[in-house]
Amino acid sequence: MGGLLVARCIRDWHGRGSCPDLLTARLPIVCPSYRFGAGAIQRGVASAVEAYAGGNANTLFLYPETRFSADIASLAGRLRAAELRGDSGEIVLTPYLKGRREEFARLERDRVPDLSRFFAETVRRYSGQNLYLLGVWPVLYDWACAGLNAGLRSLFGPHTVLHTGGGTKGRELPEGWRERIYEFLGVERHHEFYAMSELIAGSPRCTLGNYHLPPVTVPFLLHPKTGDLLPAHDRLRGRFAAFDLLASHSWGGVVSGDEVTLGGWDRPCTCGRGGLYVEPDIRRYAVTEGGSDKISCARANDVYRSAIEVFTEAEKASA
Repeated sequence: MGGLLVARCIRDWHGRGSCPDLLTARLPIVCPSYRFGAGAIQRGVASAVEAYAGGNANTLFLYPETRFSADIASLAGRLRAAELRGDSGEIVLTPYLKGRREEFARLERDRVPDLSRFFAETVRRYSGQNLYLLGVWPVLYDWACAGLNAGLRSLFGPHTVLHTGGGTKGRELPEGWRERIYEFLGVERHHEFYAMSELIAGSPRCTLGNYHLPPVTVPFLLHPKTGDLLPAHDRLRGRFAAFDLLASHSWGGVVSGDEVTLGGWDRPCTCGRGGLYVEPDIRRYAVTEGGSDKISCARANDVYRSAIEVFTEAEKASA
């Protein structure tokens, strides 16, 4: 169902039928990340492989066989919480994590050459073709810089679907960075979502920068200190919480660590879409302000990789 919602969002992004229909276009899927995992994002990718690409043969992933580890994600959350508290603390590793030390160490050690090989294979297999490309801005920018420096431009077909989210992950990208990505990829627009691992459906971003919540996500705005439900009025700011109506194998409620402003209660977004939306200014509550250590989608890969680095260093120190 999540893949169907994404497909319909993208198809009608700028009006009905304005973009490719992923359910019929059969575009190759290219993603510089994990193929498998228990989070909603990885499960969504798994369903997209069949629904969009028609199977594994028409896909390319950076890690096609490796699962996004829930244990490392949990460790990342604890590390992030300790960082925000200013508390270095001791890292307590589970026996399962210790048993996978060599695997994680190899992933971190080979990450840069793996990325280089992944992008070279993408160019070899899909140059000139329309793609469904999932990636975060910093990775896409680094790829674009390398490609443009090598004289590569308009690498893929003009109907390539660029699906992204998560902002720049704390990196200060230079002026014109988005245009450089467009120039390299050969696209003129992108499709950006506000999402998190606990929610199946993402929220598409309109031309005004607002993230429009799908009807299957029931939002709540909570007081950051007390957790009390805030009134249903525009321009109020608080902690984002939601209930996922698509969740069938687990509890659908989530209280995030994101500070957001909700709109659409009193008047719709002027882009013309109805319903509730999250305004662009999204930030994380520090733990010292009453926030949680939940890993949000916007930072997941970045913090996850840092956790692998800390984990492997801790194992070296204890060896």
